[in-house]
Amino acid sequence: MPPIDHLAPQLPPAPSPSPPPQQHHPRCSGCTTKPPGEWWKVPPTASAPVEDDLEDEEDIDYQEVHFAEATSTADPHNYKQAMKGDDTNKWKNAVNAEYNTLLQHGTWELVELPPGEKAIGSGWVFKVKRNADGSIEHYKARLVAKGYSQHPGIDYNEVFAPTFCSATLHLILALAAIEDMDLRFVDISAAFTNGDLDVTIYMMQPEGFHQGGPNMICRLKKSLYGLKQSARQWNIKLHAALTEIGFKKIESDTSVYIYTNGEVKIFVPIYIDDITIASKSTHQRQFILDMLERYKMSDCHPVMTSMSPGTSLSKQIDAQCSIS
Repeated sequence: MPPIDHLAPQLPPAPSPSPPPQQHHPRCSGCTTKPPGEWWKVPPTASAPVEDDLEDEEDIDYQEVHFAEATSTADPHNYKQAMKGDDTNKWKNAVNAEYNTLLQHGTWELVELPPGEKAIGSGWVFKVKRNADGSIEHYKARLVAKGYSQHPGIDYNEVFAPTFCSATLHLILALAAIEDMDLRFVDISAAFTNGDLDVTIYMMQPEGFHQGGPNMICRLKKSLYGLKQSARQWNIKLHAALTEIGFKKIESDTSVYIYTNGEVKIFVPIYIDDITIASKSTHQRQFILDMLERYKMSDCHPVMTSMSPGTSLSKQIDAQCSIS
């Protein structure tokens, strides 16, 4: 019997694998592909930073506190820049105004740092406020606490503060249009500084305003922008004030308050410190005057139209608006 190998069918040799065809972009016949690079690494900037503008390692991470509007690249990034530029006097007036306002609010008291305690940092945020045409309205400086160094359970507990859903605001605006309600939009100035703190927080004195010995720091009595619990403490204070005068928040959206009294109906959706008021009643003059007197704002100046400060109208503009 012949060997088994001799009876096995002879198979043709397997073809050698051919290289995969090169793929070219239909609009660029000479393009070549490259392996992906280390995309997670950020390349260094071409120009080195100025030595005077360098901050310590703690300040490098200080990026989370800003104004409601994004700061421009032309705005000073720190106190040193603000105090040595062309607008030094304007920034000095801005920081003095902010500092004096916080003192009037009783935001802190100066004490010696107790043994074993640590004070969080403080810093300045600068913003040039502009009108609609780009002209400068005023220079604004805000003192903020460096809340990123706070520790949960020690100098803050809860941080949640409710905000309304966009669909809720759309519904209220639709109701206001259907029922011919009056709309008002209110922005509370320095809202967070009205919140009361329920924990002990020590903070370094503001740069440029140090008083007393080197161990003197600020023991915060009021909330401050930058703290973890600032929005919550402000919301607690606002809720107490609204419920005291008869407002009730709805269960489906706990950031919306309603006031009803006979024909009077008021909807108040709140988004942190931005408040919208929709009301069907216009005979609340005495109530408003009482509230202004209560909060020592009876000498405030009313504004009839939401126009940029300093805008001047002429007869030609008025005639054009009447024609249109």
